[in-house]
Amino acid sequence: MGIGHCSPLSNAKRKLPPGSPQSTSAKRRKPRLRISSLPNDILSSITSKLSLKEAARTSILSSQWRRVWLCRAYIDLSHHTVLSESDKERSWTGPRGIRLNRRKFIKSVGALLQQYEGVGTEDIRIRHDLCDRYAGHIDRLLNYAIASKAKGLILELWAVNYGPTTVPYNFPLQVLDTKNSNLRRLELWFVSLNPPAGYRGFQNLTKLCLRDVSITNEDVQRLLSEGNHLECLRITYCKMLTSLRIPHCLNRLKVLLVLSCPVLEDMTLDCGVPALHYRGSLIPMEFAAPLKLTKLSIELLPCHVLRCSH
Repeated sequence: MGIGHCSPLSNAKRKLPPGSPQSTSAKRRKPRLRISSLPNDILSSITSKLSLKEAARTSILSSQWRRVWLCRAYIDLSHHTVLSESDKERSWTGPRGIRLNRRKFIKSVGALLQQYEGVGTEDIRIRHDLCDRYAGHIDRLLNYAIASKAKGLILELWAVNYGPTTVPYNFPLQVLDTKNSNLRRLELWFVSLNPPAGYRGFQNLTKLCLRDVSITNEDVQRLLSEGNHLECLRITYCKMLTSLRIPHCLNRLKVLLVLSCPVLEDMTLDCGVPALHYRGSLIPMEFAAPLKLTKLSIELLPCHVLRCSH
C-alpha cells in the first residue's frame, strides 16, 4: 500500500480500550451547568432582580419557569411598571389616550394578579389615577390581591384628571371582613370608608395608613374600636376629620402619626401610645393616664398651609 493511500478504517472512530488516558479524561469531563437546573429558590431570587415586565417574560421559557417569576416579595403595579413606553406617550395625546391607558392598566393588572392567586407574597401596591367611576374594576383587582394571600396592600389612588367634583372610590370593607384574610398591613389613598354598625374587619391588621380618605369622626371610631392588633396608625390629610379619639382597646399601638388634617380641632388618646408624631395647627390634646409617651414630635403649621398641603 502506498504512502499516499489511506485505509477506509483510518477515518473511522476507533474505540479506546478501557483504562486508557483518553477514555478516563472523557469520563471526568463535567456536564455543562444549565440555569434551569438550579433550585427554584435561586431562580426566584434571580427573577426578583428583574423588573416586573422582564420577569414575566421568563414564564415562556419552559413549564418550569411558568410560575418562578411569581415569587416576589414586593409587587409594584403602577403606571411605570405595567404600561409600555408607547402607552406612556399616549397619555400626552389627551383625554382619550388617558382613558385608553386606564383600561389597559386595569386589564393588565387583573391578568397579573390572577396568576398570583395563593402564592403568598409580602406586599402588593396598586397605583393609578382611578376613582369611583371604575369601582367594579377596582373591586375585582382587590379580590385578586386578597386571593394572593398578600400580607400587605397599598391602594394608592388619585384623581388629577377628573375634575374637582370627582367621587373617591368607596372601599368595600367586606373584602377584609374574613378570619381567613392574610392581610396585616393596609394603606389606602383617596377612598371613602363607610363601615356598617358592628363591622369587625380590621381585627387582623397591625398597620393601617389612611391618606386623603373621606371618613367621619364616628366612622373612625367604629373602625378603630375593632383594631386591637394595630401597632402603627397613620392618618394623613383626611379632610372630613374634626375630632380624633384613639380608643383604649388599642393597647398594642406603638406609633401614631396624625399629619396635615386641615379641619382637625382636637385629639384624645385613651390608650398609652409610646410614640406620637403630629403635624398641623395648634389643637388641644388629651392623653390617658398613666402617660406612656416616650417619643413626641409636634410640627405646627398655619391653617392656610394645611389646606394647600395636599
